Amino acid sequence: MSAACSAVATGPAFLGSLLRSLDCSAIQVAERSFSFLGADGGPGAALLLAAVTLVVAVAGFRLMFGPRLDLGDGAMLAVKIGAALALVTAWPVVSTVIAAPVINGPAELSGWAGTDLEGRLVHIDGGIVAATTWGTGRNDIRSPRTADGEFSANAAAGVPVADTLAYSAARLSFLLTSIAGLGFLRLAAGVLIGLAPLFAGLLLFERTRGVFAGWARTLFALLLAGTAARIILTLEAGLLEPWLAELIRQRQSFLAAPSAALELLAMTLAFGLITAAIITLIIRLCLSLELPTLRLSTVAAGVAERKEPTHHDVHSRTMQTVRELTATDRAMRTANGIERVDTARAAARTINDVRAGGMAPASGFSPGSHRSAGGSRAHRPTLIARQRDGKA
Repeated sequence: MSAACSAVATGPAFLGSLLRSLDCSAIQVAERSFSFLGADGGPGAALLLAAVTLVVAVAGFRLMFGPRLDLGDGAMLAVKIGAALALVTAWPVVSTVIAAPVINGPAELSGWAGTDLEGRLVHIDGGIVAATTWGTGRNDIRSPRTADGEFSANAAAGVPVADTLAYSAARLSFLLTSIAGLGFLRLAAGVLIGLAPLFAGLLLFERTRGVFAGWARTLFALLLAGTAARIILTLEAGLLEPWLAELIRQRQSFLAAPSAALELLAMTLAFGLITAAIITLIIRLCLSLELPTLRLSTVAAGVAERKEPTHHDVHSRTMQTVRELTATDRAMRTANGIERVDTARAAARTINDVRAGGMAPASGFSPGSHRSAGGSRAHRPTLIARQRDGKA
């Protein structure tokens, strides 16, 4: 187990110590909850054992009395059982595959903004405290004018919020945004990862798989929301650091800044609202996504084609071949019939032509034999004509 997390300090070190404590707590909550729920005899292990027993019993009943269990269903069942066992018993796997990306992923995804964001936020918090201590110089007789040369009393007219209240609200808004964007999102991710053994058994059933998918979508949403929050806080730090440095320089030079408190409040509130809105939108978007469903039916079909054919497959292929041969024979018979009809029609036309020319067809007549080589009709003498010529 990890060592105890450091205590939270007060004063200027408050923000830094709280962020470190929340980071440590997120990892410890995930590890200790996982160890308790996934231990032998724990709630998660007992639920998974009951779920696996029920799934295997249903699969056996299906093999014995129901429709056959194809290769794709069997492989998918084995994958689901293996994933569920890993989510309950293998903390190193869960820590590497889930905990590390979700908890530490936002800092790596927003690495272009720098790795010392926490230190910059602590420095800004100290600057807000210093600005509050110096005040705006509105009522300071040593600061009668602003940096523009105007009287501080003129700039103070019509200010809707008192300086002390505006500075306090600005620091409160800045602290809430920093703590929620960097600490609480990680803590929420640690709690959900620690509850993984309770969600593992839900992966095995069709009816409860949506709950497991919602758990996975929430972890993905926390990863993206943490990344977006770090980016917004980086932009806020880049805006507030030079602004606070200039404000403190002016106050140290006894120049009044009557509008500084209200301006600081507006900036911190705006970034806080933007951070909350983006986190809400990302979480709602991720929860509405549909996770892809792994299907092995296509792979199983390809493997089934290569395996040794069964009696059912041989019978199906034989019947298919018989149907194909029957269709081919039927087509050939139709073609032969059409050819015989065409031949008979051609012969009938030839006989009609011969009769029209006053000739009787010879006994050895064949279609087309009455045409000469040049294509013209050849009037051959009949038997009666030859006898008449012999008598003559």
